[in-house]
Amino acid sequence: MNQNLESPGGSLELRVSRLEVATANYERASYLGKTAGLVALGLLGGAAYAAQLGLGLPNHPYQWAAGLLFVFFGYQRNWFRHPKVPWLWILAPLNFFAVASLAKLFIGSGRHFPFQWFKYPELTWARAGMLPEPTLTWQAFSFGNQQVDLTAVQTFLIGLLIAGRCLRLQGFTSLVAVLLLVASLPALASFHWDWVFPAMALIGLAFYLQSPEFKFRPKSR
Repeated sequence: MNQNLESPGGSLELRVSRLEVATANYERASYLGKTAGLVALGLLGGAAYAAQLGLGLPNHPYQWAAGLLFVFFGYQRNWFRHPKVPWLWILAPLNFFAVASLAKLFIGSGRHFPFQWFKYPELTWARAGMLPEPTLTWQAFSFGNQQVDLTAVQTFLIGLLIAGRCLRLQGFTSLVAVLLLVASLPALASFHWDWVFPAMALIGLAFYLQSPEFKFRPKSR
């Protein structure tokens, strides 16, 4: 009888004890503790300030929708750990605002003149004294004044990106991502990147602290 209960891992009581410890560790890892939550709260507060200076407030419904969907699926699929204490749920709206701010990089850029950068050189001659003096100027093409709704282009490309991702078309998805980056360049050039980069770094670190991949455990005495 005792021989049936014995195993290479030890007795039945020992195996049950190990299972209880593993279950307790898993439960602790599934929830966001106070320390990590407070640090993430401070990081998101600083990120919100930097994002407001570098990107400005979200100004398009698509940006708010992207933040809402990301946070909803983030908590539903456990990309973000659920806070252990109720008051740390203040992180949810901060996560929502952070994603909505970053969405300004690739969606809702509005109307721009993306072709105004295309110019051609024109050489003119002006008489200065005895000899003519050449002058080189850059002239805009006629299509340079063409206004383009980048929001519509970005929305179309993001739809293709999602479809390619769902169909596992890696090459197609990469090509669409490059096109989305190119289409967003006129808007990206208008942001203050001295503040955008710190905002992105702070948001990334705050998201990592809230994710299940964060394994820090304080030593118990």
